Amino acid sequence: MEKVLLDGTSLTVEEIHKVVFENVSVALSPKGREQVLNSRKFVEEIIAEGKIVYGITTGFGKFSDVFISRENTAQLQLNLIISHACGVGEP
Repeated sequence: MEKVLLDGTSLTVEEIHKVVFENVSVALSPKGREQVLNSRKFVEEIIAEGKIVYGITTGFGKFSDVFISRENTAQLQLNLIISHACGVGEP
């Protein structure tokens, strides 16, 4: 079965077309997985150190001056995803 491998650099319009219209699967390449894990580690360090970083340890938009506690950062990110899912069907 054909798959589109995401590596963070080589995604083409043709591959997007295959995923959308030809039901081709998507997977992370080893390089892509490594990049995701490195990014996660970076964000976790920001949270652990209590740094103020927009959208990670603060609210968004007019709530950008609201600090989000370490305990609530995961919920903030979940809420962000849910807010972008409005109007697209079952979450």
